Amino acid sequence: MRKKRNDALIEAMEAAAEAVLAGQRTDQIYGVREGAPPIAAWPTRPCKIVFLDFDGVLNSEQSTQHLGTRYRFASSSVAALNEVLQKSEAHIVITSTWREHWTLRDNAESLERDGVLPGRVIGKTPTLERERGIEIDTWLKSAPYPVASFVILDDRDDMAMHRERLVKVDPEVGLNQSHALRAIALLTTT
Repeated sequence: MRKKRNDALIEAMEAAAEAVLAGQRTDQIYGVREGAPPIAAWPTRPCKIVFLDFDGVLNSEQSTQHLGTRYRFASSSVAALNEVLQKSEAHIVITSTWREHWTLRDNAESLERDGVLPGRVIGKTPTLERERGIEIDTWLKSAPYPVASFVILDDRDDMAMHRERLVKVDPEVGLNQSHALRAIALLTTT
């Protein structure tokens, strides 16, 4: 009888530990605590995702000098991103290191403050301290909805198995119309 109670106790403790880890993964990947709603509605049908970096993409060396801060985004880069979002009906998953220091809601508010279409941010990649492509792959494997297509907007190229989905941006100038057109093409051809 005592062995059964010990086994049951061990089993309950393991289940509780797994539940805690699952809650932490939910918070890290989707930016919400267990039981809290997402900051934007999760897609109900197969969707398109823009994995978005901020530094070097929405803020560039030029815009940082012009605006006097790296915490504001260049209007031309925001316009290019909005074109991608509008023409592809894509949602945003944040890959930027900003995700490590601010909540998903804070990041979404920063984007919207500078003109990015509202209600598009639906998640963030986990911070694994590995190649960004592996963090993206981890997010894709755990997404709670089907992803039809995706593109990566980044000034880095450590995308592992997803390098063909990368639109590499020059950090000196940031996201531009040419990048937007390439991203739209990648999103609309699975």
